[in-house]
Amino acid sequence: PWRLLPPGHGKPDTVSRSYRRWAKAGLWPRLLAALAMHPKRLATLAHRICCAFRRAIRLCGNLHAIVLARRLKLFSALPAPSQFLPDPDLSEIYQPVFDRFAQSMLDRPWHPPRVVWRTLHSMHRFVAGRARIPRWMEPA
Repeated sequence: PWRLLPPGHGKPDTVSRSYRRWAKAGLWPRLLAALAMHPKRLATLAHRICCAFRRAIRLCGNLHAIVLARRLKLFSALPAPSQFLPDPDLSEIYQPVFDRFAQSMLDRPWHPPRVVWRTLHSMHRFVAGRARIPRWMEPA
């Protein structure tokens, strides 16, 4: 909690407001990109940057930030284990399959077996990730 900060940092609500302003301005994704480009130079700050980035994702709900962390291979900056988060790269692979299936349904109407529907549903759920990440799944 912000109230546990030392008094030298200022009022907790002011620090919190500044942090949110920086998160909305895109400071944390830029720091994460800098960390990926210069890992040795920023090694001492890596843990702090990843923690701040995770909190910024939680505040803003920014899918682009999650994609950035994945593409930079900084998995410690993700707010949860990667298999529970949306995967846009997998969505790009999945979309043509779904489009082809939908087009075949329009060309000649038929009712596919239940197994096909279940498979498509589970693929869609896997690609979309979880709607909510429980607090216990988040990294420390």
